[in-house]
Amino acid sequence: MSPQGGEGVKGPLTAPAGGTVDIEVGPNETSVWVNLGPGGLSEHKVPPDKKVTIPVPSTPGEVFAVTVGKGLTKRSILITIVASSP
Repeated sequence: MSPQGGEGVKGPLTAPAGGTVDIEVGPNETSVWVNLGPGGLSEHKVPPDKKVTIPVPSTPGEVFAVTVGKGLTKRSILITIVASSP
């Protein structure tokens, strides 16, 4: 998987359906927000190692957003959910 992101949030371009994805965040971040579409916003607390594991829905072809920060310091990445191999 190719990485994406930069200052504040880093993660892969794709994630396997029904699996997990690891997100790395900057030193000042305390929460990661995951937006799976209407009604699908969830918050994940950031542990001291600044790596958050996020569960991926079982819906290949969908895209979800991972966001850190607020206002002018807000950073987001988009991750595409891909079908897992048989």
